[in-house]
Amino acid sequence: MARDIEEFLRQAALKRQQQQNQGAAQPPRPAAPPPRPVPTQQPPRPIQQKKRVRKMGGQPTQPAAQRPPESVADHVRRRLDTSSLVDHAQQLGSEVALADDKLEARLHEKFDHEVGTMGAYAGASISQGQRDAAARLSPDRLLDLLKNPNSLRQAIIVAEILKRPDFDGTQ
Repeated sequence: MARDIEEFLRQAALKRQQQQNQGAAQPPRPAAPPPRPVPTQQPPRPIQQKKRVRKMGGQPTQPAAQRPPESVADHVRRRLDTSSLVDHAQQLGSEVALADDKLEARLHEKFDHEVGTMGAYAGASISQGQRDAAARLSPDRLLDLLKNPNSLRQAIIVAEILKRPDFDGTQ
């Protein structure tokens, strides 16, 4: 790679030397003639600066060359009325706060309650008949029912009656 760079530099030096030799052999070009002055018949009149009037406010403004540069925020503040945007933003903020309050109240309504055990709950509100039915469906009792062929047959018939029919063949 070093050889390539050296070769490139050598060729560039040869080209530069050839261009200098050709430049010395050619006669120098004559300089372009100076531009002719344009004849004027009247001297230019000084431009009178008029006061410019803003369309929106009717206040005179200075020409751009005499005004100090202003920031974008100052320009926008001067050109646009943002009071309606501020009012709208405040209204949206209050609506969001109200929606948050409603959501918070609903969550408290649904989820703020005591979570107890099933035994404590069952003893308080279950009648004697419900307790007897629960005792009949205890795991030991269910196991005895499934061991008996007659009760197993009845369980299958009840399951078929309660099962939703499948007409299209998919499960």
